[in-house]
Amino acid sequence: MHPLLRLPQRSSEMASSPARHSVTDTGHGGAMALLQLRGPEQHIGGLAHDVFQVLRMHSAFQGLGQDHVTQLARSAWMKGPWVSKSKTMHDLLLDIFLQVPELLFRARAAATSQASQISLTAGLKALTALLALNGELCRWFESYQYTYPTLYWPELSTASSSTDSKELGRLYPVSFQFPSYHVAENMILYWTVQILIHASISSLSSVIRSRELKEVTTFEGDDHVSLADIQHTIETSDFVLWPDTSARYICQSVEYFFREEFRGMGAGVVLSPLLVVKACLSRSARVCPREIVWIDETIGRIQVNGAGLAACV
Repeated sequence: MHPLLRLPQRSSEMASSPARHSVTDTGHGGAMALLQLRGPEQHIGGLAHDVFQVLRMHSAFQGLGQDHVTQLARSAWMKGPWVSKSKTMHDLLLDIFLQVPELLFRARAAATSQASQISLTAGLKALTALLALNGELCRWFESYQYTYPTLYWPELSTASSSTDSKELGRLYPVSFQFPSYHVAENMILYWTVQILIHASISSLSSVIRSRELKEVTTFEGDDHVSLADIQHTIETSDFVLWPDTSARYICQSVEYFFREEFRGMGAGVVLSPLLVVKACLSRSARVCPREIVWIDETIGRIQVNGAGLAACV
């Protein structure tokens, strides 16, 4: 089974972040309770909307290890706080991300349940939903790319790591640069969502193909969906390749967020994405010891930066 169908069950393993997402698990629960008490319409603007936005991001990452729908993914919370304004591209990307936890849970349930007509049907439905969400993500990227024709570009990395060696060279000799901090935030989040969706599609489709299908080739729903059609979509795409590619892109973006001008604030942006990457690499069939060491070193740097930032606040 792919690692992203076996993400850490304790949400704190995936959701911790010392800078941007400074809400602790306990604090998050209290903040969410207050949020629910006030209701969506009380978070339209001002500080209330800013706090709501932080909780949206935190809830999405925290939800990866939960087995229920993230509260902020419900329709009222997807629409209410924007009743008098248009959503930004970042808002729309978070809308997609907030739908991921439930689909990961459905994919895990279908992949781990005993093979039967019911489980295969559930797996097909989850797979179709993942493909639909991937379509949303692709459309988001196309729109974002239209707004910023040059989203990132490569430059030679100046960072050093214990993983560097004369024999193997540098693990990430190239780092990505971005036109702005805001674009960098959106791109690293985009790649994180892409990892989660693509890895789940790849893994779940493999599980379904490995089982005895018998009569289960279609299911009833809003549309009649053929397993053969789904398999063709997957086989003609890059779902198998993109999880590793997106993981590498995230790692190559880290150096940008450590720039002095960001005063340590960038550290909080990359921690949760790096934890997703580590969860993927540490459980994959491909042996990735250098990558894991590199990520652990980077997380150590982030924790130091986060502690320093917290002391200043």
